[in-house]
Amino acid sequence: RSTRQSRITRRAGSKLPHHFSPLLSAAASRMRFGTSILPKASNNRQSSPIETRRTSRRSLSSLPTILALFLAPSQSFAFTPHHRNSSTMSTGKGAASTVVAEGASLDTVRANLDNSWVRQLSPESPENLLKSRKQEGLPEDDDNRTKRPVFNGHFVQVKPTGLNEPRLVLHSKEVAQDLLGLTQEQVESEEFVNWVSGNIVVGETWATPYALSIMGTRYTNNCPYGTGDGYGDGRAISIGEFNGQELQLKGGGTTPFHRGADGRAVLRSSIREFLASEAMHHLGISTTRALSLIVSEKDKISRPWYSEGTQLQMPKLDDPRLASYPLEKRKQILEQLRTQKADPNILITEKAAITCRVSPSFTRIGHLDLFARRAERASMEKAAKTNKRFDKSTNEWKELEDLVWHACYREFRAEAYDPFYETKDIEKAATVLLNESAKRIAAMVAGWVRVGFAQGNFNADNCL
Repeated sequence: RSTRQSRITRRAGSKLPHHFSPLLSAAASRMRFGTSILPKASNNRQSSPIETRRTSRRSLSSLPTILALFLAPSQSFAFTPHHRNSSTMSTGKGAASTVVAEGASLDTVRANLDNSWVRQLSPESPENLLKSRKQEGLPEDDDNRTKRPVFNGHFVQVKPTGLNEPRLVLHSKEVAQDLLGLTQEQVESEEFVNWVSGNIVVGETWATPYALSIMGTRYTNNCPYGTGDGYGDGRAISIGEFNGQELQLKGGGTTPFHRGADGRAVLRSSIREFLASEAMHHLGISTTRALSLIVSEKDKISRPWYSEGTQLQMPKLDDPRLASYPLEKRKQILEQLRTQKADPNILITEKAAITCRVSPSFTRIGHLDLFARRAERASMEKAAKTNKRFDKSTNEWKELEDLVWHACYREFRAEAYDPFYETKDIEKAATVLLNESAKRIAAMVAGWVRVGFAQGNFNADNCL
């Protein structure tokens, strides 16, 4: 996952479709005066929009121009760039050089932490933890940063791997102040930079397992064990919940779900994620938000990229690999190949970075899918004895029910949790969760179509 690259940067010079330019011009004009041409999502709602975290993946050529709106010189924009010579410039490993302003500590964050995912849900059982470590030959004091299967439980506690010499590049004043209640002094403090760069923690930090489904088809081949037990947040680590929002570090280091990758993100893709998520929000479309963007002045990582003049190598009609196909079929294959793009063919070295993204919840459809699969499998194993399709006595069923209640609590508390939790009517709660989720997903996708945005990775593991 961490090595797949977007081609947005290669299309930065592309022209907008003619029908889209007036919308952007009007939006740019309105935004310079601190307003938006489109209705803004409410920030005081109880639950998050069902959304995709990969807002910044594949796009039409219009997206770079949307992002350019945020680069125009204007004091009314919602985020602030931090220059290299600013007070947050780092001088050493994990330690920014700025002096913490009076009253700028994160004590208010610590006092208001409400990590409901950890509080309401379950870690893996001790026996399954031991089984997992034994399978991978890991010591008892393993820090959960090494690849291993996770057989049960809703989360794994794992600390971020901090960036060396972190520097704050961007932060969103709107997210910091309006959503999280953070002051400008707190955001510009050394402690904040170290927190959102993964060098310190203020409470529990965790990563979660989930499953992949595409067009209703369940997959496990994306898991190194072929079972689905090794798939989840490979480089995204939640660092806390407060003020009704969850904070998550993208590129925060490896977790048990990293599948051999390095757990990092590069500055190029992190800038794209920060700007695209904020752009989508200001265009009135449900999305995760971006709090901060941190770059390391020391850590470098390699990523695949494109050499100059990279082109897809096309076979010819008489290519031996096509010899077994009739002429018309060969023509059809070549026509299909012409629509594809070349893959990256070189490795380049880039700066490591971390985006801190914010949402009322990072609960994915893939979370529910994973625990539904496990509950189904456990029921089927006992079906001959119980004669039941769904055995509600299993631990797997309990984990599924707990997750459904938690999703209702985080996403639709007034509609799906409060009316049904006391009587434990999970059937009605789950029905409301399904119906309300469908409405929000439909509204979000309609919003994409409205602005010409193309989402190329709208699968169960990415849909929140």
